[in-house]
Amino acid sequence: MIAALIGVVIFTGLFGGLSLGFYFVKQQRDDLRATEIMEQQIEGIRLCAWGGGSGTNIIASQLFNSSIVPTSFTAYEVSGSGYNSNTVYTGTITIKTNGVGTNALAIYNSSGTNFTAATPPYISQLALVTVTVSWNDYHNKNTNTYTRSMSTLVAQNGMQTYIYSH
Repeated sequence: MIAALIGVVIFTGLFGGLSLGFYFVKQQRDDLRATEIMEQQIEGIRLCAWGGGSGTNIIASQLFNSSIVPTSFTAYEVSGSGYNSNTVYTGTITIKTNGVGTNALAIYNSSGTNFTAATPPYISQLALVTVTVSWNDYHNKNTNTYTRSMSTLVAQNGMQTYIYSH
């Protein structure tokens, strides 16, 4: 009788540990997929033209066109990956430039002080792109919401200028 009780406790602990291990692997896969989605969005934005030019070489702005760079998006798990999580990722893209108000790009030094008094001359050629991704996870009848965010500076004369001119 005691041996059966010990066996039940051991098997319950074993299967509980396996279940928790598989859940941790699922969490890591979902987090990695969110990172891939953010990276994919940022790399696509790096290829967008700022616009400008003169004469017959005028390039339309893609970076600030919401039909090309949407302010929100939805992504899913990659099909054919052998892993079907049914996780839906929703995201937002925020682009801050040297404008005024909530879209103003602020430059800080290493101590966290804002450089508004001494704005660098190249500030008009930079845009701060922030991609935020959120998704829900269901475990033990609980809903957990996760959010990841990634930011980068995109330069007006960056990679997209090289690709479009060569």
